Amino acid sequence: MGRRIQTMQKLKQKPKQELTKSELIQIKRGQRALNRMISGNLRMVAGIARKYTGIVNHLSFDDIIQEGNVGLCRAAEKYDPTRGYKFSTYAYWWIRQSINRAISDKERVVRIPCNAFESIGRALSWQQEFEQKHGHQPTVNQVAAHIRISPEVLVSALRAYWRGPSLDASAKDKNGQTGGAALVDLFSNPSDADPLDEIEHGMQREKLYSIVGTLPDVQKELLGEYYGLFGQDPVSFTVMGKKRGVSREAISQKCHRAINALSMKARMLQ
Repeated sequence: MGRRIQTMQKLKQKPKQELTKSELIQIKRGQRALNRMISGNLRMVAGIARKYTGIVNHLSFDDIIQEGNVGLCRAAEKYDPTRGYKFSTYAYWWIRQSINRAISDKERVVRIPCNAFESIGRALSWQQEFEQKHGHQPTVNQVAAHIRISPEVLVSALRAYWRGPSLDASAKDKNGQTGGAALVDLFSNPSDADPLDEIEHGMQREKLYSIVGTLPDVQKELLGEYYGLFGQDPVSFTVMGKKRGVSREAISQKCHRAINALSMKARMLQ
């Protein structure tokens, strides 16, 4: 199959109008051989991709497999059987390179070079093995010596690898307990004032509460949860959506409609 693919690659470099009938047949045979070689090694891609599931957060397992398939296709196109090594050995390197490059480019907001990411992966893997064997974590110098880089380079790579908290994560209270509003909901937008604050600015808080009480139960419940009214703790759109089995955007739209209804009632009473 490898020879047919190599022959196909060479013939594809010729202008199509110059190809003979025999050469067109060879191209078709090469394409069939390429498809067979790729489809016959898809399990190997899944096996390699499974090793990366513990070190990535944003890319799904299916995404990693797709990136590995890109490397497999590239390996099948470039494989030269005359060099004497097996295709699986050759493809393994291409698949890993494709996955590592995808993780380096797409996994993080701040891009980490491929070689640094590979060093971090080897360091974390060896750290787990060391801890299981000796019962304590190795020092930075021990890890750096094992993967053959300087401690300074390792520390720099780990700092770049360490990610900050997700904005969708729940905020912590003074006791360190999580719950309530998401971090993203605690950041105010200077150009976009809170509509409830604008309504409350024109009337007393007690009067505002009484108007909220006249809204339909669904809208009253939504505003009470999101803004922490009636003695409740504020809850994010994400948490409210999970509680009701709908998306964050759907809850946000319902809250906006409730705010509009509240604003209309407040204007009528002013």
